[in-house]
Amino acid sequence: YYPMNIEKKYDVGFVGASYGIRKKIVDALIEKNISVKAYGNGWDSGILPLDDTNLFFNECKIILGVGTIGYCEDFYALKLRDFDAPLSGSCYVTHDNSDLHSLFEKNREVVLCRSIDEYVQKISHLLLNPEELNRISKLGHKRALNEHTYEGRLKALFKVLKIND
Repeated sequence: YYPMNIEKKYDVGFVGASYGIRKKIVDALIEKNISVKAYGNGWDSGILPLDDTNLFFNECKIILGVGTIGYCEDFYALKLRDFDAPLSGSCYVTHDNSDLHSLFEKNREVVLCRSIDEYVQKISHLLLNPEELNRISKLGHKRALNEHTYEGRLKALFKVLKIND
């Protein structure tokens, strides 16, 4: 995932099936007149081909993340999206998963939320403050690029294993 110098078509983008808290968050954003484009099973837009994900992320001002698994609303797990979204160069807003606290600076490099109301409040604020949104996007991208790529992880692993790369 990487930034592309293209027009932002959507305020918020989401990729994933429509169910549970995901649907509740998207519906709450739409109810507040926030433009959301969602792809996946159950959304009107259907499924987005994997090869089109980086382009779609780049077309969005904000990438919506949902840190829960299945229908659980109180169990969070790291997801590849937690790295792909910032690497795309767009602003990433997701659940306040404590595992992210050591990987990104909260509300400076990625925006973390604890409730549906907080998603709506923080996303509304960012859309009204494009300089802040752009600053978070750039800082999140820089952190992800410097610390959270496969190449970087493999180099660190090789160093620990004392394998020359």
